[in-house]
Amino acid sequence: MKKLLTIFSCALVFSSLAQNDSLGTIDLMEVTVSSVPLGERLKFSTQQVAVLDQTKLKYLSQPSLAEVLSQSGQVLVQKSQLGGGSPILRGFEANKVLLVVDGIRMNNAIYRGGHLQNVISVDNNFIEKIDILFGSQSVAYGSDAFGGVMHFHTLKPLIAADSKMVYKSNLMTRFGSAMEEKTVSAQLQGGNNKFGFATSLSYTDFGDLIQGTERSDKFADFGKLRQYVQRINNKDSVFNNSNPDLQKNSGYTQFDFLQKLEYRPNENSSILLNIQGSTTSNVNRYDRLTEVSNGKPTFAQWYYGPQNRFLASLSYQSNASTKFFDRFSVNANFQDIEESRQSRRLNAAALKSQIEQVRIFGVVANFRKSISSHELDYGMDYSYNDVKSVATFKNLSTQGTSAADTRYPDGGSNMGYLGIYLAHRWQISDRWSVSDGLRFSRVSLNARFEDKTFFPFPFSTAENRYAALNFSIGTTYKLTKGLKVYGSFNTGFRAPNVDDLGKVFDSKAGAVLLVPNPDLKAEYTYQSEIGVELSVTDNFKVGANVWYTILQNGLAVLPSKLDGQDSIVYGGKKTAIVSNQNVNSAYVTGISINIDGKWSKHFGYSACGTYTYGRIRNVNSSESPLDHIPPAYGRIGVHYQNTKLKAEFYTLFNGAKRLADYSNSGEDNLQYATVDGMPSWYTINARVAYQA
Repeated sequence: MKKLLTIFSCALVFSSLAQNDSLGTIDLMEVTVSSVPLGERLKFSTQQVAVLDQTKLKYLSQPSLAEVLSQSGQVLVQKSQLGGGSPILRGFEANKVLLVVDGIRMNNAIYRGGHLQNVISVDNNFIEKIDILFGSQSVAYGSDAFGGVMHFHTLKPLIAADSKMVYKSNLMTRFGSAMEEKTVSAQLQGGNNKFGFATSLSYTDFGDLIQGTERSDKFADFGKLRQYVQRINNKDSVFNNSNPDLQKNSGYTQFDFLQKLEYRPNENSSILLNIQGSTTSNVNRYDRLTEVSNGKPTFAQWYYGPQNRFLASLSYQSNASTKFFDRFSVNANFQDIEESRQSRRLNAAALKSQIEQVRIFGVVANFRKSISSHELDYGMDYSYNDVKSVATFKNLSTQGTSAADTRYPDGGSNMGYLGIYLAHRWQISDRWSVSDGLRFSRVSLNARFEDKTFFPFPFSTAENRYAALNFSIGTTYKLTKGLKVYGSFNTGFRAPNVDDLGKVFDSKAGAVLLVPNPDLKAEYTYQSEIGVELSVTDNFKVGANVWYTILQNGLAVLPSKLDGQDSIVYGGKKTAIVSNQNVNSAYVTGISINIDGKWSKHFGYSACGTYTYGRIRNVNSSESPLDHIPPAYGRIGVHYQNTKLKAEFYTLFNGAKRLADYSNSGEDNLQYATVDGMPSWYTINARVAYQA
């Protein structure tokens, strides 16, 4: 049997549109602003792409951006807790998938190789479009884009055709029973031909998540929470969970805001101020709280502290054509990110707190020029990451504090990313086009290890420099009006960041201890892809593509030594030492299929599926599983739609992951699997929307 979960949710959406002349119509200008050269050129892409526009996003009506991506069926999202969501693209996850918001890199120097929850810090209620670009995108975006890029375009200010102010507003409230979700979100846009603004505010309160109750008889207790811990009268008390399917203490709250102001001094130029931010309450890490030692919970507390994200950018764009460009844009931006993790074992006296703050300064300049049948994009981007890491032990009885081991270099660390690129597209004929590009990247990393009380590292500083020249070439050809084939070959580059080089991480005391490795080299990929798209009128469309990626110098967690010893006493237990190391070679290959069709004017269907396979090539010619490789997954649905009503019945599915397919690095979280691995599952869902 497979796990069956039926989700019922209710959404109530109110929207209004107003202007100073209530009987008139609103004449708006279409404005396209992108600080990334190739992200908006999707129709010319020689690689697989997917687009979720505002209509799809509103219809999906999901509680977080992680759920939006999961519901699309195009992206597999790993979740260790309700307040999480780590997208996986083509077998790459976390710091090997690039997140971009309004042309600005979200990935920073401490994006880890494990699972990330940063994607939920972007409010899906103020997103207008999501571009999902699959496969290596290093020429367009630089380091980190191995698996692909997810570019989130947020709400734009309104720009009208004349001096009259126009306004557009939206108020939404949503309740979800599965997680007791209570969301309120409001957006207001306005403007005339000179000035425009966009404002968005969202607040969500999640209760404890109730999980599906249908399980295979073989795994009748899989995922159940039998016990939980509460601290009463300054003492840990273990309670039996009256409903083991209720994920106790998994709820959290989140607040998001966005403010954009745009000024257009003339018809060919604009200045845009973009401010956005997000903050959460504490978010318990559910998988850690389910761990059991000697019949009792291992941890009394294990949670992520408030995840705070602040972004401010000022951009200028000119559409006045010159000899050197037809369009020019420059963007200066600043980000301030703070996150932390707090943990305490059952009955331990002190809570361990590790806090990280990252400040990022960036600038991006793009130029575009069309010459006959050729189009050029060129420019540069630079960002500087400054990382501070502190840690303390807090005695819960006395409230006293003492020093603890920091997660990253305690003396501070920084990274600088510089990229210079040139991309070219040649429209040879109406049927045939060729795209190619080059990017030079240079990345610097500096870290200082000052306090060696906890770990006697044989080094005090690490200074690494990485450089790469990446290229891409691809072509599309229309065999017939409805049949297109495309292919590409490109190289990718990723510089090890502070998390890769300098992290000291207690993966599991008594199992392994990850220690810094200052000798890491950059990772490289070589990817080829072939795809086909077939359209038979508007009633049937199918697309399929196959890719093969070679990963050189890929990072893997392997046994290591410190001062000649392969283990150390950590957390009171003898613990094996491991470190990030460059493996010789690995590969990832796979296939994806997308189908969209109609039976009649109102009835239609859709399906998509992805299969991925990845292995490390060992020095003895054997192969072992590469981490983060998902099992087969996808989505199948049928729908009905007329002018006002849309209804859909669909299933999301995920294949089983066998034990033989788990990496031994620890990144696949083998400790949470069953004796056979991770069971397959599917959900059955129904959705109805009516627009008056």
